[in-house]
Amino acid sequence: MNALPNIPTSARLVIALFMVALTAAASSAASAQDAPAPAAVVAPRPPPPMSAFYPDRAQRMNQGGRVLLGCATDASDQLNDCRVIMENPQDWGFGDAALKAAQAGSLHKPKIEEKTKDGRTLVTVNFNVP
Repeated sequence: MNALPNIPTSARLVIALFMVALTAAASSAASAQDAPAPAAVVAPRPPPPMSAFYPDRAQRMNQGGRVLLGCATDASDQLNDCRVIMENPQDWGFGDAALKAAQAGSLHKPKIEEKTKDGRTLVTVNFNVP
């Protein structure tokens, strides 16, 4: 028994092709929903400004300071494994603040003084009263 008795053969062919295309589109949409979403591209955050590391008590008391760090450097002159060589004035937190700033990458183009005997780079960090 023919389900479409009064429809010409060419129209039947068009209907059949339409049904195949519709089924393929539905199948493709279903597989696209199952695919994992592409990972979001996240731009790197810039390092915090030096003011973020200024010791609280020194800032409240309008006290500036200066620190000399001895750091290892890599091929791109990035500072790592820093140590406080000199801190003036002492006991105001400038040494720790300079170490945190170096670790965070906030020492932009530091003034490189010279190298120590063991090859560490000496870097001066000035904390000016904001």
